[in-house]
Amino acid sequence: SITNTQTREAARRFLRAYTRQDLTELGTVNLEHDYEIFWFSMPKTPEIREQYRDWFIEATQLCREVAAEMGMSDRLRLGIIVNSNPLDMAARLIGSPAEPSHVPQQWLLDCVRAVDFIGIDTYAGGDYAEPGYALQLDVIRFWIKHYSLDLPVYVTESGFSSVKDHDPTSTGYHSRGTEVEQAEFFRGMLDTLTKA
Repeated sequence: SITNTQTREAARRFLRAYTRQDLTELGTVNLEHDYEIFWFSMPKTPEIREQYRDWFIEATQLCREVAAEMGMSDRLRLGIIVNSNPLDMAARLIGSPAEPSHVPQQWLLDCVRAVDFIGIDTYAGGDYAEPGYALQLDVIRFWIKHYSLDLPVYVTESGFSSVKDHDPTSTGYHSRGTEVEQAEFFRGMLDTLTKA
């Protein structure tokens, strides 16, 4: 747990070293803090949400401090990744139902205010017989409407596994099919995003 003193100190050292190495080797860095918020952190209580927020803000500050020490503040952009389907889990994990009227939650807004861009991992519809582009778009719109704060937004992941070429019985959260169906999915997904 990040609340453990030794774990937190190790995480601080890692972030400082990682940021320094990235900037040294690459010169310009877009660094996404992708903690799989709604998978691994499971912020189902106000206490967990507060702990997550506090660590996230501290982590971004550490990275910015390193960039400043190197004279490279303008070469580092930080991002947050939101994941999962808020239409299913917003009430349980964010703190307010997605529908009919979501109330943006301060803990997550605080995280977004600490960064320069927002990324969206959208896998909505993995348990549906046919993956729907409309549902994916609804998820993207939710995050933009309630949490983007006018920052640049990127769809960082939109998954469709071709596992059924090898295991027709495979099931799970991500949409699944064959390679041909995967190509059709991404063609339709990109077309949907272009027209949105």
